[in-house]
Amino acid sequence: EEAFKLGIEKPAIASLRSKDIDVLVAGFRLCENLTSAPSDDVQVMFDSGILDVLVPLLTHDRNCIKKRALRTLSNLMAGNSSQVATILETEAILIIKSIIENEDTQIVVEAAHCIANLFFSAEGEQMKLLLEKYKLLEVMMELLATKNQEILIPVLEALENLLRTGKWIAEEQLSNKENPYIKYIEELDGLKALEELQKHESDEVYQKVYKIIETFFFKEDNLSLIHISEPTRQAEISYAVFCLKKKKK
Repeated sequence: EEAFKLGIEKPAIASLRSKDIDVLVAGFRLCENLTSAPSDDVQVMFDSGILDVLVPLLTHDRNCIKKRALRTLSNLMAGNSSQVATILETEAILIIKSIIENEDTQIVVEAAHCIANLFFSAEGEQMKLLLEKYKLLEVMMELLATKNQEILIPVLEALENLLRTGKWIAEEQLSNKENPYIKYIEELDGLKALEELQKHESDEVYQKVYKIIETFFFKEDNLSLIHISEPTRQAEISYAVFCLKKKKK
Protein backbone atom coordinates (compact mmCIF):
# COMPACT_ATOMS: atom_id res chain seq x y z
CA GLU A 1 0.00 0.00 0.00
CA GLU A 2 2.84 2.40 0.84
CA ALA A 3 4.46 1.68 -2.51
CA PHE A 4 1.28 2.61 -4.32
CA LYS A 5 1.02 5.83 -2.31
CA LEU A 6 4.45 6.75 -3.66
CA GLY A 7 3.24 6.14 -7.21
CA ILE A 8 5.89 3.51 -7.81
CA GLU A 9 3.61 1.58 -10.16
CA LYS A 10 4.19 4.09 -12.98
CA PRO A 11 7.98 3.71 -13.26
CA ALA A 12 7.58 -0.04 -12.67
CA ILE A 13 5.25 -0.38 -15.65
CA ALA A 14 7.37 1.99 -17.72
CA SER A 15 10.40 -0.25 -17.17
CA LEU A 16 8.55 -3.08 -18.91
CA ARG A 17 8.73 -1.08 -22.13
CA SER A 18 12.53 -1.25 -22.10
CA LYS A 19 14.46 -3.24 -24.71
CA ASP A 20 17.22 -3.89 -22.18
CA ILE A 21 16.83 -7.36 -20.65
CA ASP A 22 18.36 -6.34 -17.32
CA VAL A 23 15.95 -3.42 -17.01
CA LEU A 24 13.04 -5.69 -17.96
CA VAL A 25 13.97 -8.28 -15.34
CA ALA A 26 14.32 -5.62 -12.65
CA GLY A 27 10.98 -4.14 -13.68
CA PHE A 28 9.30 -7.51 -13.48
CA ARG A 29 10.68 -8.13 -10.00
CA LEU A 30 9.00 -4.94 -8.89
CA CYS A 31 5.77 -5.61 -10.78
CA GLU A 32 5.54 -9.15 -9.38
CA ASN A 33 5.70 -7.70 -5.87
CA LEU A 34 3.18 -4.97 -6.62
CA THR A 35 0.69 -7.34 -8.25
CA SER A 36 0.81 -9.69 -5.27
CA ALA A 37 -0.93 -7.01 -3.15
CA PRO A 38 -4.68 -7.17 -2.30
CA SER A 39 -6.95 -6.68 -5.32
CA ASP A 40 -8.06 -3.20 -4.23
CA ASP A 41 -4.45 -2.02 -4.33
CA VAL A 42 -3.67 -3.94 -7.52
CA GLN A 43 -6.45 -2.05 -9.28
CA VAL A 44 -3.97 0.82 -9.55
CA MET A 45 -1.86 -1.40 -11.81
CA PHE A 46 -4.85 -2.04 -14.06
CA ASP A 47 -5.71 1.66 -14.12
CA SER A 48 -2.12 2.46 -15.05
CA GLY A 49 -2.31 0.24 -18.13
CA ILE A 50 -0.16 -2.70 -17.13
CA LEU A 51 -2.00 -5.09 -19.45
CA ASP A 52 -1.15 -2.98 -22.51
CA VAL A 53 2.52 -3.56 -21.74
CA LEU A 54 2.35 -7.03 -20.20
CA VAL A 55 0.33 -9.01 -22.74
CA PRO A 56 2.77 -8.45 -25.65
CA LEU A 57 5.62 -9.63 -23.41
CA LEU A 58 3.97 -13.05 -23.13
CA THR A 59 5.37 -13.76 -26.59
CA HIS A 60 8.85 -12.36 -25.95
CA ASP A 61 11.68 -14.33 -27.55
CA ARG A 62 13.47 -14.80 -24.22
CA ASN A 63 12.10 -17.49 -21.91
CA CYS A 64 13.17 -15.62 -18.79
CA ILE A 65 10.92 -12.73 -19.81
CA LYS A 66 8.01 -15.01 -20.74
CA LYS A 67 8.20 -16.67 -17.32
CA ARG A 68 8.15 -13.37 -15.46
CA ALA A 69 5.35 -12.02 -17.65
CA LEU A 70 3.28 -15.11 -16.88
CA ARG A 71 3.98 -14.82 -13.15
CA THR A 72 2.86 -11.21 -13.16
CA LEU A 73 -0.25 -12.09 -15.16
CA SER A 74 -0.99 -14.95 -12.77
CA ASN A 75 -0.97 -12.46 -9.88
CA LEU A 76 -3.38 -10.21 -11.78
CA MET A 77 -5.66 -13.16 -12.48
CA ALA A 78 -5.97 -13.77 -8.75
CA GLY A 79 -7.90 -10.52 -8.43
CA ASN A 80 -11.62 -9.81 -8.38
CA SER A 81 -14.16 -10.55 -11.12
CA SER A 82 -13.99 -7.01 -12.47
CA GLN A 83 -10.25 -7.39 -12.96
CA VAL A 84 -10.78 -10.78 -14.61
CA ALA A 85 -13.22 -9.09 -17.00
CA THR A 86 -10.52 -6.60 -17.94
CA ILE A 87 -8.08 -9.44 -18.65
CA LEU A 88 -10.67 -11.23 -20.78
CA GLU A 89 -10.83 -8.18 -23.03
CA THR A 90 -7.21 -8.82 -24.07
CA GLU A 91 -5.55 -11.62 -26.05
CA ALA A 92 -4.04 -13.07 -22.87
CA ILE A 93 -6.09 -16.28 -22.76
CA LEU A 94 -5.42 -17.14 -26.40
CA ILE A 95 -1.70 -16.57 -25.84
CA ILE A 96 -1.74 -18.79 -22.77
CA LYS A 97 -3.35 -21.57 -24.81
CA SER A 98 -0.67 -21.20 -27.47
CA ILE A 99 2.04 -21.30 -24.80
CA ILE A 100 0.66 -24.54 -23.39
CA GLU A 101 0.60 -26.11 -26.85
CA ASN A 102 4.03 -24.98 -28.00
CA GLU A 103 6.39 -23.96 -25.20
CA ASP A 104 8.90 -25.73 -22.98
CA THR A 105 7.75 -27.40 -19.77
CA GLN A 106 8.91 -24.64 -17.41
CA ILE A 107 6.97 -22.04 -19.38
CA VAL A 108 3.89 -24.28 -19.36
CA VAL A 109 4.19 -24.53 -15.55
CA GLU A 110 3.75 -20.74 -15.30
CA ALA A 111 0.82 -20.84 -17.73
CA ALA A 112 -0.83 -23.56 -15.62
CA HIS A 113 -0.66 -21.27 -12.58
CA CYS A 114 -2.41 -18.58 -14.62
CA ILE A 115 -5.25 -21.00 -15.34
CA ALA A 116 -5.50 -21.98 -11.66
CA ASN A 117 -5.87 -18.36 -10.56
CA LEU A 118 -8.26 -17.58 -13.39
CA PHE A 119 -10.63 -20.35 -12.31
CA PHE A 120 -10.33 -19.16 -8.73
CA SER A 121 -11.43 -15.62 -9.57
CA ALA A 122 -13.86 -16.02 -12.49
CA GLU A 123 -17.58 -15.78 -11.79
CA GLY A 124 -20.84 -16.57 -13.59
CA GLU A 125 -20.67 -15.74 -17.28
CA GLN A 126 -16.89 -15.48 -17.10
CA MET A 127 -16.67 -19.16 -16.17
CA LYS A 128 -18.99 -20.01 -19.07
CA LEU A 129 -16.76 -18.00 -21.40
CA LEU A 130 -13.66 -19.85 -20.25
CA LEU A 131 -15.31 -23.18 -20.96
CA GLU A 132 -17.26 -22.49 -24.13
CA LYS A 133 -15.26 -19.84 -25.97
CA TYR A 134 -11.73 -20.58 -24.84
CA LYS A 135 -12.20 -24.33 -24.26
CA LEU A 136 -9.96 -24.26 -21.19
CA LEU A 137 -11.42 -27.43 -19.74
CA GLU A 138 -10.15 -29.29 -22.80
CA VAL A 139 -6.76 -27.72 -22.18
CA MET A 140 -6.81 -28.84 -18.55
CA MET A 141 -7.79 -32.40 -19.53
CA GLU A 142 -4.81 -32.56 -21.89
CA LEU A 143 -2.51 -31.32 -19.15
CA LEU A 144 -3.76 -34.03 -16.79
CA ALA A 145 -1.98 -36.51 -19.06
CA THR A 146 1.40 -35.07 -18.11
CA LYS A 147 3.54 -36.65 -15.43
CA ASN A 148 4.98 -33.31 -14.34
CA GLN A 149 3.88 -32.51 -10.78
CA GLU A 150 4.55 -28.79 -11.21
CA ILE A 151 1.95 -28.71 -13.98
CA LEU A 152 -0.51 -31.12 -12.41
CA ILE A 153 -0.89 -29.32 -9.09
CA PRO A 154 -2.19 -25.98 -10.47
CA VAL A 155 -4.34 -27.78 -13.06
CA LEU A 156 -5.96 -29.87 -10.32
CA GLU A 157 -6.50 -26.69 -8.30
CA ALA A 158 -8.20 -25.10 -11.31
CA LEU A 159 -10.40 -28.17 -11.73
CA GLU A 160 -11.34 -28.12 -8.06
CA ASN A 161 -12.24 -24.42 -8.26
CA LEU A 162 -14.40 -25.08 -11.31
CA LEU A 163 -16.25 -27.91 -9.58
CA ARG A 164 -16.69 -25.88 -6.41
CA THR A 165 -18.30 -23.10 -8.44
CA GLY A 166 -20.56 -25.67 -10.10
CA LYS A 167 -21.55 -27.05 -6.71
CA TRP A 168 -22.49 -23.55 -5.58
CA ILE A 169 -24.57 -23.04 -8.73
CA ALA A 170 -26.36 -26.35 -8.15
CA GLU A 171 -27.19 -25.43 -4.57
CA GLU A 172 -28.52 -22.02 -5.63
CA GLN A 173 -30.69 -23.43 -8.40
CA LEU A 174 -33.07 -25.56 -6.38
CA SER A 175 -34.79 -26.88 -9.49
CA ASN A 176 -31.56 -28.45 -10.72
CA LYS A 177 -29.25 -29.84 -8.07
CA GLU A 178 -26.72 -31.36 -10.44
CA ASN A 179 -23.31 -29.76 -10.68
CA PRO A 180 -23.35 -28.43 -14.28
CA TYR A 181 -19.59 -28.84 -14.74
CA ILE A 182 -19.52 -32.55 -13.95
CA LYS A 183 -21.10 -33.23 -17.34
CA TYR A 184 -18.35 -31.28 -19.09
CA ILE A 185 -15.70 -33.34 -17.33
CA GLU A 186 -17.43 -36.67 -17.99
CA GLU A 187 -17.74 -35.90 -21.71
CA LEU A 188 -13.97 -35.35 -21.87
CA ASP A 189 -13.15 -38.60 -20.01
CA GLY A 190 -12.07 -36.53 -17.04
CA LEU A 191 -12.96 -39.21 -14.49
CA LYS A 192 -10.74 -41.70 -16.28
CA ALA A 193 -7.88 -39.19 -16.19
CA LEU A 194 -8.41 -38.62 -12.47
CA GLU A 195 -8.48 -42.36 -11.85
CA GLU A 196 -5.15 -42.75 -13.60
CA LEU A 197 -3.64 -39.93 -11.55
CA GLN A 198 -4.32 -41.87 -8.36
CA LYS A 199 -1.33 -43.95 -9.42
CA HIS A 200 0.96 -40.91 -9.63
CA GLU A 201 4.13 -41.18 -7.57
CA SER A 202 3.53 -37.80 -5.92
CA ASP A 203 1.57 -37.91 -2.66
CA GLU A 204 0.47 -34.31 -3.22
CA VAL A 205 -1.02 -35.16 -6.61
CA TYR A 206 -2.69 -38.25 -5.17
CA GLN A 207 -4.24 -36.30 -2.28
CA LYS A 208 -5.60 -33.57 -4.55
CA VAL A 209 -7.10 -36.11 -6.94
CA TYR A 210 -8.63 -38.09 -4.09
CA LYS A 211 -10.16 -34.92 -2.63
CA ILE A 212 -11.74 -33.97 -5.97
CA ILE A 213 -13.24 -37.43 -6.47
CA GLU A 214 -14.49 -37.73 -2.90
CA THR A 215 -15.94 -34.20 -2.79
CA PHE A 216 -17.59 -33.92 -6.18
CA PHE A 217 -18.11 -37.39 -7.66
CA PHE A 218 -18.81 -39.64 -4.67
CA LYS A 219 -22.53 -40.41 -4.38
CA GLU A 220 -24.30 -42.37 -1.67
CA ASP A 221 -26.45 -44.21 -4.21
CA ASN A 222 -23.27 -45.52 -5.87
CA LEU A 223 -21.78 -46.75 -2.62
CA SER A 224 -22.21 -50.41 -3.54
CA LEU A 225 -20.04 -49.89 -6.64
CA ILE A 226 -17.11 -48.45 -4.74
CA HIS A 227 -14.53 -50.32 -2.72
CA ILE A 228 -14.62 -48.57 0.67
CA SER A 229 -11.96 -50.56 2.52
CA GLU A 230 -8.32 -49.45 2.68
CA PRO A 231 -6.52 -50.82 -0.40
CA THR A 232 -2.92 -49.92 -1.05
CA ARG A 233 -2.06 -47.62 -3.93
CA GLN A 234 -0.46 -50.53 -5.75
CA ALA A 235 -3.78 -52.30 -6.20
CA GLU A 236 -5.21 -51.51 -9.63
CA ILE A 237 -8.97 -51.74 -9.22
CA SER A 238 -11.45 -50.45 -11.80
CA TYR A 239 -15.08 -49.60 -11.07
CA ALA A 240 -18.17 -48.79 -13.08
CA VAL A 241 -18.28 -45.23 -11.82
CA PHE A 242 -14.71 -44.39 -10.82
CA CYS A 243 -11.88 -45.76 -8.77
CA LEU A 244 -11.78 -44.19 -5.32
CA LYS A 245 -8.74 -45.55 -3.53
CA LYS A 246 -7.58 -44.64 -0.06
CA LYS A 247 -3.94 -44.77 0.80
CA LYS A 248 -3.01 -47.13 3.57
CA LYS A 249 -1.46 -45.31 6.55
